[in-house]
Amino acid sequence: MRFSTAPTALTGAARSRAFSSDSEIDEAKKEALKYNAVDVKIVFEDSRPDSHQDFGDCGKAKTIAKSLIATFDVRDGRNKRSRDLVLNTPFLKAYVDATASNVNLSAKSRKIWSMSAIRMFVGHVVDHHHDAAPTQPVTRQQIDEATANAEAFFTALGTHLPQLHALDEVKDVKDPGVTAGQYGDLRGGDIALRGVGVAIFARAFLYCQEHGVSFKDMALKLATLDWHLLSREREELPREPSLYAGAVQQAVLPMWAHLVAISEAGYRIRSSSEDANTAWSKIEAQLFGVPTFVVDREIFWGLDSTDMLIDYLSTPEKFARGELARVLDLPAGVPSSRA
Repeated sequence: MRFSTAPTALTGAARSRAFSSDSEIDEAKKEALKYNAVDVKIVFEDSRPDSHQDFGDCGKAKTIAKSLIATFDVRDGRNKRSRDLVLNTPFLKAYVDATASNVNLSAKSRKIWSMSAIRMFVGHVVDHHHDAAPTQPVTRQQIDEATANAEAFFTALGTHLPQLHALDEVKDVKDPGVTAGQYGDLRGGDIALRGVGVAIFARAFLYCQEHGVSFKDMALKLATLDWHLLSREREELPREPSLYAGAVQQAVLPMWAHLVAISEAGYRIRSSSEDANTAWSKIEAQLFGVPTFVVDREIFWGLDSTDMLIDYLSTPEKFARGELARVLDLPAGVPSSRA
């Protein structure tokens, strides 16, 4: 489903005219849909907290997919902020599925993330923002303040993470030759292109807020990670049950090993909040070291930087001249591709 700038209530006749005049839909598909489509009414009532959808071909209401609720039930402040975030970010507007039932999309999808994944991002940031009060209701103003500049954060990710940048380059191409789902399935799956990837990005966004790291610097650091799950393609794994589990365990990259749940039928990538926390802890340790300090937007990471931090606090001008200044101006080397 494509995002529009606002929810629109249309009569059946108006929907029919809009559908018939849409030049992007093949004529044969239009004819097929005319005789096979079922009218659906989605209901959100201001006076009630629940919601439902009514199908024209059956007498009972059904529950609504989480992404649909996140997209259209703007009574909830987190839903409204999630919707605004997508609409205000061209990359997200092109690659977020507003109606998907699951957090992760199929390999055939041209989208990357579901709306419920973006809702998860907003929810985590709001709940873990430094001003959050667990026992108090969160206002819409607090939600907006906690997620301020999230649009710029996702834009930086789309600009600097190679896999996102590659998809951003073709977001306006009608037939790019490869779908986002296929791109995300390479080497066992790209973690950044899954729901758990959005959860990790939420933690990275909070880190930027708490430590004064710019979105560009964070995106550049995240770009040095190997986001693929495996060191080989899924098709190269042996199919014999006695060999399969061992082959997956051997092929999975250490950064993502805790995300893999293996069964005889295959494996799946876990995406719980605890899994995302563990992944971010590994990423934080690799990218920034432990502990990490930011002073005047200069980052000092690792215990071995403590003496340098003390020198900077006592005589910051020392870093603006001589050998230290020369070293700071050296170009970056080749970033590590290992996770």
